[in-house]
This record gives sequence, structure tokens and C-alpha cells, in this order.
Amino acid sequence: MKSMEALREKPFTLSGEDLHEPVPGFLFMDTLDRGVAGYACGWVVKGRRNSILVETGAGAAVPMWLSALDRAGISHESIEWILLTHVHLDHAGGAGELLRHLPNARIGIHPDGIRHLIDPQRLVSQAKAVWKDDFALLGSMLPAPADRIVPLADGDLIDLDGVRRFRVIHTPGHTPHHAVFFEETTRGVFSGDALGAFFSASKPGLFSTVPGISPPLGDIPEYLSSIARIAELRPQCIYAAHFGLWEPAHSFIHIAAGQVALLWKLCREVRRSGGTLKEVQCRAAGILAGSPPGRLPQAELERSSLAMAEAAWNFVIRRETRNDLALPSRR
Repeated sequence: MKSMEALREKPFTLSGEDLHEPVPGFLFMDTLDRGVAGYACGWVVKGRRNSILVETGAGAAVPMWLSALDRAGISHESIEWILLTHVHLDHAGGAGELLRHLPNARIGIHPDGIRHLIDPQRLVSQAKAVWKDDFALLGSMLPAPADRIVPLADGDLIDLDGVRRFRVIHTPGHTPHHAVFFEETTRGVFSGDALGAFFSASKPGLFSTVPGISPPLGDIPEYLSSIARIAELRPQCIYAAHFGLWEPAHSFIHIAAGQVALLWKLCREVRRSGGTLKEVQCRAAGILAGSPPGRLPQAELERSSLAMAEAAWNFVIRRETRNDLALPSRR
């Protein structure tokens, strides 16, 4: 659990089906992923006439989105884009169904993610294996029509009514097709899972962080390179899917890179000594011991941390040999 005076999350009060506006024109909604408050959210950015939705959350969040937009006075017809950082269900599960209610919206995503939106069967099967009994709480993921999906390449620009500009930055590591969206007017980055997760505690100035390495395709060197690319943009704030608005961005970017490098080092040291995944997870869990209560339930925080430790361990086992155990250089 971190505590730094200069680091803060904009405060807000949770209430179902509401959009919260920590920055004028930038609103987010808790998607209550698997019924867990404070775990995942999606964002709406307003222009002069139209709006852009970034991250939908799981399929179960779709009715919440429709109600929240209505309550905020944002017409369904005004949503021009649904931008997705990647296709995991907590970020994109509701995209196909939302298209049925947002008649003028198109989905924007990295080209390698498109096939999973058109035919999500394989993605859903993988999610069932990961979430097990909790899978039903995510809701359904409906296919999205191919003619309403736009491939977004690294460096592409999306203009919203001439007042907001989103630059697409390809950031593999969490998944090969992951991308973030850098909003140039506020110098804020919609980070998806490229910077991990930040969860605030009940006491001001305290927060927990979880690295964003993900099974089965998480790649640690690519992840660290992607963090470095984000840092080069010099963003001022982070519009996080997990969870809320965080600033100053450079401090959290530094924390994200340090956590991943530390987890990589831990996995390699344990493997070199002949240890096991359980040892890695025990040492990772020890970091959370004694954390003060926060918005995210402690059991959920521990589950996420153990899953990330397992993903990092699997990467080391999969990609590195015993003759290649040199620790990563510090950037």
C-alpha cells in the first residue's frame, strides 16, 4: 500500500448507474464487474455535439450504461465511437450489445483484436476457465458486426468535434493487441491495463497497485517497453479502467514500471533457487499484508495480485532458460 502526498485520485461517491465527472467533459461509470464495486470502469468524453465511450466493461454493464447516459442527458445517437484498449471481457464484453443501442457508434480497436469481437466464442471460453463460478456474473458477450468495427493502427488520430484528439498508441505486453488512447488536449492517457491497476483506500493518500501482466500471453519485456512509450508522451493524468482518475501521471507510471520489474526479478530469483509458484505468490501476497481497508474488497485485491504473480511466473517458465537469468536492466 502506497502513501504519497503528491499522488491522488479525484474523490467521488459511488452510486449505481451514475456518471462521475472528475474533469469537465470526462466522465466515468463503475461497471460493477462481477458485482464488485471499485474494480473496473468505463469513460465517456463529451465534445460539442458528440461523445466517445472508452471501455464498455462486461456485458452485464450494458443496462447500466444506457441508464447512466440517459440520466446524464447524453443521447444514445450522440455516441460516435466505442474505443477499446483490448478485448478482455472486463473492458470490451459489452461492446457488441451496446452497438445495438448506439446507432451511430463504431468500435475502434487494434486490428488484431477485431476477430475476437466478430466471433467472441474463443475469448468467452478462455474467460470461463479463468473466472469459473464468477463467469456468469460478467453477462453475455454478443458478436459485433464487422462493418461497424474500425481497425486502429499505432499513431492514428481520432477527432471529436474539433475539441478533443485521441492518439492511438500500440502498447503490447498485457496482450499483443493492447493499445492506449492519449487525449492530447488534457494530456491524459486512457491506459486500459498497460499501467496495471490503482485502487484507492478509505484513508486519503493511500492506495494499492496491481501489476498488469496477464495470462496467457503477457510479455514482460514488451510490457516494460510499452510503459516507456507512455512515459515519453509526458501525460499529465491517467484515465484508468482500474480505477478512476489518477495524477500526476509520471509518478504512477514510475510505480507501474517498478512493480513489473520487481515481480520479474522475484520470479527469476525464485526459479534460480529451485522455488515454486507458491513461493512467488506467498512473497507477493506479503506485500499486501496489513493494508488498510479500501473501496476494493481485500479478497479481490489479493486475487488480482496472485493472478498477476502467476502470469509473471508463467512468462519466466515459458520464455527464459536457466542459462538466461540475467536480471532486466533498469530504464
